[in-house]
Order: sequence, then structure tokens, then C-alpha cells
Amino acid sequence: MEQELRIGNMLIDFYVKFSLLAEAQVLFSRLVTRDIISWTALLGGYAHKGFTNDVFFIFGRMKEEGITPNAVTFVHVLYACNHAGLVKKSQSYFEAITEEYGLTPEIDHYTCIISLLVRAGHTDKAVSMMRKMPIQPDLVMWQAVLGACSKRPTMELTDLLH
Repeated sequence: MEQELRIGNMLIDFYVKFSLLAEAQVLFSRLVTRDIISWTALLGGYAHKGFTNDVFFIFGRMKEEGITPNAVTFVHVLYACNHAGLVKKSQSYFEAITEEYGLTPEIDHYTCIISLLVRAGHTDKAVSMMRKMPIQPDLVMWQAVLGACSKRPTMELTDLLH
């Protein structure tokens, strides 16, 4: 049973990486048992193809079946929120990382939120979050902020950093 699950998870991941979501879904449905890896691999495939509603549906089903999301699961959920422009929903999921699940947000979680905030026109909030987060901002975060400054000639990076 454990070997079947491990092979199933590898195949789901393989199908997802090659954008074969239908095949991944069929295999996922046929698994006798599923673990966090199965759920997260499938959820990640839908997130990266832009099927945001499917991501939220899968996330809900996963929780209903008693599977606790992990840090990677939340990266995929936040990625889906980011690409759908769902600021409030992403903030809710971001807060759940620590408040509901006792996990520590990692650089990828912050990057998703900050990128989304910048794209939604909340550059000041993004910079504020970058200042307060317990880890150093990465290149992607700074590129998002600098990109926002270059698109708005009246915005000064120095104004944001003070």
C-alpha cells in the first residue's frame, strides 16, 4: 500500500509537470489512500495552470478528508491567489499559515503576497510587509517593487522606504 502511494505520488507529480492534469486527476482518484504529497501535487498542477477555483475546491476537500496542509500546499494556494488577483483571500490564507496551522511563513509565501500586493497597486503595503517580515527580501520582491516604481513616474522608491 505504501509503495503504491509513493509510486502514485511520483506519477501525479510527473503528469502535473507535463501539464497532463486530466491524467493526474484520474490517477489521484484511483489512489486507495492519499497523503499530503498527493493532494499538494494535484493542487499545485491546477494552481500553475491558472485553475484557481479548482485549487480552492481541492484545498477544501483535502481539509475535509483530514489532511493538514503544509508549507508547500500554501505556496500553491497563494500562487493561485496571486495570479487571480485575490488580495483579501490571499491575506486570509497567509494568516491561516500561522494562526490555524502553526507553520512559519517562508520566503515563497511572502513573495506571493508581496507580488500580488504590488500588482494590485498596494506597493506601500508590500514594502511595509517587506520591512516587517523576519527574513530578508529576495530579488523577486525587489523586482516587483521596482517595477511598480518604474510604471508610476510619480512614485519614488525613497518615499516607500521611509
